[in-house]
Amino acid sequence: MDDTRREQLIGEWAARLERWGIAPIAPILLQMLQPLGFVGSQLVLFGQPLLTLFADAQSFEELSSLLDDPDALDQIERRLTDAGNRVS
Repeated sequence: MDDTRREQLIGEWAARLERWGIAPIAPILLQMLQPLGFVGSQLVLFGQPLLTLFADAQSFEELSSLLDDPDALDQIERRLTDAGNRVS
């Protein structure tokens, strides 16, 4: 995945978490998820055949690579925190 696509995915996931209304607690969840990122990414890949009933395989491959990248999780967390600071 190239850097442009990675940045786009980070923005999409941050926006998705905001839409779902969990932006205030998402930074805490992301901090807790970081040590388990590799395991989470492997679970996404393992469940991919079933999950592709809901979305395309590429989406889950990209999600898996984000979960496996602590820097990407940090960037999502920062975007949510920055967005929360702008709103308050």
